[in-house]
Amino acid sequence: MHDAGSIDPLTGLPKIGETKRGKGKKRKLANASPTPENTFDRVFIWDLEETCILLQSLLNGSYAAKYNKDFDQVHIDDATADEVAPDVSCYTLTSDGFQIAAGGNGLCLAPNVRGGVDWVRKLALRYKRIKEIYDTYKNNVATLLGCGKSEEWLSLRTELESLTDSWHTLVAKLRCANVLVTSKQLVPTLSKLLMFNMASLFPIENIYSAAKIGKEACFERIMSRFGKKCTYVVIGDGRDEEAASKQLNIPFWRVTSHSDLNALNHALELGHM
Repeated sequence: MHDAGSIDPLTGLPKIGETKRGKGKKRKLANASPTPENTFDRVFIWDLEETCILLQSLLNGSYAAKYNKDFDQVHIDDATADEVAPDVSCYTLTSDGFQIAAGGNGLCLAPNVRGGVDWVRKLALRYKRIKEIYDTYKNNVATLLGCGKSEEWLSLRTELESLTDSWHTLVAKLRCANVLVTSKQLVPTLSKLLMFNMASLFPIENIYSAAKIGKEACFERIMSRFGKKCTYVVIGDGRDEEAASKQLNIPFWRVTSHSDLNALNHALELGHM
């Protein structure tokens, strides 16, 4: 436990350079990395749904389907082939033998396509192409959409900002080392970030899907990657990320209203985080 002098009175979080150390048996982090990225003092782990992007709550109804056997990845580099992949600028995602599973829950092989070594290589090419698209258009999604669709989407985004009292603008102000964890599949998440102009805030290598392994396992993987010297803060609104952060002894910043985002911005501006 920290003494009173090591806790910031405004945020309730450990001061920069301080990390919480829980008592008892140490947990072994998944996929431990021998060379963690120690270039950051603090890492913010964001929940996507209803924290970074308000979308589902603006739609009428919801869907719930059993999870299909799929080939979605936790991280963009998980499907990387061992050999150096060729140029994929002409790779066509719509005719590579994969299709969206029934109900829109993930990616699966088309009925007439067999798995095997060739499939693994093709999956690697697919994700290499997706990464290329994300990095190319993360600061200019209008070029990806084209003139007509771009204007239509910009108008819709403006309307969404009005309906949500500039929620996404507030999120975009938070300039820090951002890592994103989503409960959805990886590719739809990348699409959302591009469309809501948030791709520049989250490098593709900082995006994780908890659809298969759960948020606690994702948080462990992130901690293994960035190392023990960082102080981690989980930002979200759901029970899953709160329970996972509590289990791993990571501070949790709940965001359920504009005042929560404003308070987070204020704490950052004052240098308390």
